[in-house]
Amino acid sequence: MASNKEVGDPCQFDNLSVHELKIYLRDRGAHVSGNRPELIKRARGLVQIGKRTLKEINIQDNNNKLERQEELFTTPLGEKLPEPGSLKGCWEDDVLKIPFFRTQDLYNYLVLNRSRTFDNQNMNARKQLKAKVFYEDGHVHSVKYNQISHKCSHCYVRAKVILSLPGSDVQKKDYEPWACLAKVSGKIHAAGCNCAAGEGESCNHVAALLYALVDIGSKQKDGLNAPTSTKCKWNQPRKRKISPQRSQHLVFKKLKFENDTLQKVSPSTKCKVDNLHNVKPLNSLAFGEKLKKCAPHAAFLLSDSELVAPEEPIPVLHKLHSVDFFNKDSVDLKSSMCENNFETYFKSLNCKQDDCFLIENSTKGQHKSYHWKNARAGRLTSSSFGTICKKKPETKPDILLRSIMGYNDEFDTAATRWAEVMNQLPSVCTKGVFK
Repeated sequence: MASNKEVGDPCQFDNLSVHELKIYLRDRGAHVSGNRPELIKRARGLVQIGKRTLKEINIQDNNNKLERQEELFTTPLGEKLPEPGSLKGCWEDDVLKIPFFRTQDLYNYLVLNRSRTFDNQNMNARKQLKAKVFYEDGHVHSVKYNQISHKCSHCYVRAKVILSLPGSDVQKKDYEPWACLAKVSGKIHAAGCNCAAGEGESCNHVAALLYALVDIGSKQKDGLNAPTSTKCKWNQPRKRKISPQRSQHLVFKKLKFENDTLQKVSPSTKCKVDNLHNVKPLNSLAFGEKLKKCAPHAAFLLSDSELVAPEEPIPVLHKLHSVDFFNKDSVDLKSSMCENNFETYFKSLNCKQDDCFLIENSTKGQHKSYHWKNARAGRLTSSSFGTICKKKPETKPDILLRSIMGYNDEFDTAATRWAEVMNQLPSVCTKGVFK
């Protein structure tokens, strides 16, 4: 038969029958439809690309799987690890014993890890980085820790993950991902899950478990107890009642507010005030005090002069300095006369303790405080000194002088210049312009 022969030369397909060609193609997973020339052309294409039989591919995959299973449960130090499913009674709920795990470790495993694939390429499981939603929505629960043994350099961590989209089989159990971490560095050696994609070692459930480990590690670093360490919270999965339905069976209803639900007040239940002289007058002061707490800007408080709080007087700041001397560039500042003037001026700078307290409270908020701006006007501060040093020689100093002297409120634009010109014209001329 053609399936048992090794066809090395594409010219040998001309000697095969249609039945033998179909067997050759079927063994290699190719289509078997078409006439004889099409089958020969398809078979020659398989030889060119080096397509192996499905049986050979399955044997190679099984060998690779056995090799990977041997690597999974063998540490870099050569220690043989038991499978997580074989460890029954050694799992602990204390997640604080889990090695410190960071976001960088998660990214290194899901994206940059090369130990899983057989072609020495990166795992590149970037889509699984979105599995953080599973952890934030409460799908991950029942996190367990197993140290394997005191002498072992690695440990196991496992959890349960609720199905994201439950199907008709409501009795299906939660997925159980696991990870093997180094006790010292927290690096992931291996991982797996019992889902359909678990053999790839990077399914969404494994990624959700790793995000839980990142949260536990960050809380330990900040000195806070992770929410996963609380047994009554963490080990109980979130409550979810979902009954899947087909879209054509969904019924959308509009909420209606009927007028009959409103309680109608009958004439017999209306308030009747027979004796108006028994009604007590309103205590405006007491009512105003209560109203100030809940609505301090109410119109009722502004209407009564007794209720309006007196305005606090604006504090007058102590005068910080007054420079009554000015030296030209030709004056030698190191002369005895200048030094005496400077020393006398510095000695005159004094401020009482009450004035210091008043200045400190009045200038809080810095640039939002009027007193703070007023105190800095005309002074060469450290920030303005740096601006002066960086100023280019060809730049005009007008704007810089305005900011130092506190003239920022004044501005000059085309609109203001036009208004000044119009103010200088007689009223008769302005009427003619607006007409």
